[in-house]
Parts: sequence; C-alpha cells; structure tokens
Amino acid sequence: MTMGIWKQFIKRFSKEFRVILFDFPHQGSGELLSEPYRLSFDEQLECIEQVTKQVSNIDSLYVFGASWGAVLALAYSARYPDKVKKQILGSCAIRSNKKLDMIVDKGISYYQNKEGSKVSELLANELGGNIPAIYRQQIVRQFKRISHQHAEAFYHHTNFVRESRLEDLVDLPKIIADSLFIYGDKDEVCSTDDAHFLHKNTKRSKVITIKDTGHFLHLENKSVMDVYEDFFS
Repeated sequence: MTMGIWKQFIKRFSKEFRVILFDFPHQGSGELLSEPYRLSFDEQLECIEQVTKQVSNIDSLYVFGASWGAVLALAYSARYPDKVKKQILGSCAIRSNKKLDMIVDKGISYYQNKEGSKVSELLANELGGNIPAIYRQQIVRQFKRISHQHAEAFYHHTNFVRESRLEDLVDLPKIIADSLFIYGDKDEVCSTDDAHFLHKNTKRSKVITIKDTGHFLHLENKSVMDVYEDFFS
C-alpha cells in the first residue's frame, strides 16, 4: 500500500536490528525496466534473495511479512530454511474469499476503465479498517500518481492472488523457523480457518489474534508492536 506502514516498525526495531525494507518492482517505488510489467512468484522470491545478498554480515534473518508479503515470507523460509531464524506472518490468507474477490473485481474494473487512481480509496475503505487518516491519505496520494505500468502490474498481481492457493505455492513442511501467525479479529480477508491450517501445517508455530483490529494490524493498533517485540526478543 505505502512504505509509511513501516515507519513505526523501523522506529521500534532499528536500535537492535538492521532493518531492511524494499518495494517489489511496480508495486511501490521500484520499477520494472522492460515489458511485460509483471513478476512471477519465483521472480518475487528472487527479489528477496537478491536484496538480502546486498547486505553483508547477516548471520540470520528475522523476517516480517504482512498480507501478500506474509505469503512470500513463508515461501522464502521454505526455500531457504537455514537462513531464517524467526518470522512473523501478519494477516496471511491461504486463499481468496468473497470479500477479496469483490475488491479484486472492483480493482480490475478500474484498471480496464483507466481509472487506476480509484484503487486507493477502494483499498483504504475496504481493507483499511481503523488506519489513521495520515496513512489513509498516503495511500490515496500514492495511487493518484499511479502510472500505466504500475496499474498493469497491479492488475496482473491481483489476478494471480485470487487464482492462487498458498499450499500450492509454499512447501510448508520445509519451514523450520520459529513462526508467529498474527491476525486481527476484524479482518474480513483472513479467517480463523486460515490461521488453524497454517498452524497445523507449520512446525514450531503459534497463532495470536488481536481484538478490535483489522487487516493492517500495527497500523490500526499500536499495541500490536509489543507482540512483535516479545516474539523477536
């Protein structure tokens, strides 16, 4: 949505950890330099691997992924199990549901009608829950400036998300990192079934549900940051 979602995270963890952030090409500030304007799932994982390779002296990784980033974090820790020590997977769905299908259908219609800027209000209103006004405004501003290339990449990405099942993308039994699955009880995209499935099929994992919180977790409820710190400490 916006890199602003990580400001609280950086402030809390940069004193003890080296915090590495990045945008996937054409899902934020990063760019794809040639057509087609889309990334395969394997290419997204390769982006993560190449970013970590650029940072020297990494003994072990503590990984945090939210929403689609949580799916990628799981896949990365399954592909490179010896690299990841601990991981937090926030708002991780194993497949699309009616709510997400509705959001995707609306987003695709905006793309097809060349109204990509409308995606911002769709995401903020349908997924945003109780996010502060300042972050809502950042999301709106980001999508108002969206280029055709970014809109095309977002279109292909949302289609892929809807058609994918996590168990087909991630070899869960290969994950050996300590894993925390964290959800908001007001999240309409993820369900308790998702949480139970992931907990059952991932070794050394646990699930925490945060009351009165939606899909954006710490962006909606600052106390969630304490849960992250307790797990990482």
